[in-house]
Amino acid sequence: MSGGAYGAHAYTDALEKVFSFSTYRDPGPLASLRALPSILENEARMRLDPDTLEKTLIGAYSRIKQPQTGAERGVADFFRFLSNIDDGLREANLRRILGLSAEDIAGAAGAVHDRLKAIGGGEGGE
Repeated sequence: MSGGAYGAHAYTDALEKVFSFSTYRDPGPLASLRALPSILENEARMRLDPDTLEKTLIGAYSRIKQPQTGAERGVADFFRFLSNIDDGLREANLRRILGLSAEDIAGAAGAVHDRLKAIGGGEGGE
């Protein structure tokens, strides 16, 4: 494929209840946005193979547990304080992530797809 985005990224944060999707250096961002519902629908139907599931969970774990500078820890702690997210909640979230199955991930993709469809996201005009 040529003429498309250099990359695409999807991010979820269960504690903040956020899902984001972005593209990098995308010459057609509206076309990418329109493609999101079908991507989510496909992910909801598919099941990750064990190797892909393991890599996905390791990636999620490493994002949470990556080393931070003192300044980065301070900013993160400040935002957690504002959001009322304590260490117990963070630890429970990490355990929940590490216990996810391929079916759980497919179900989450389906739920995001349904919510996006309900608000009319990724469809229609300019």
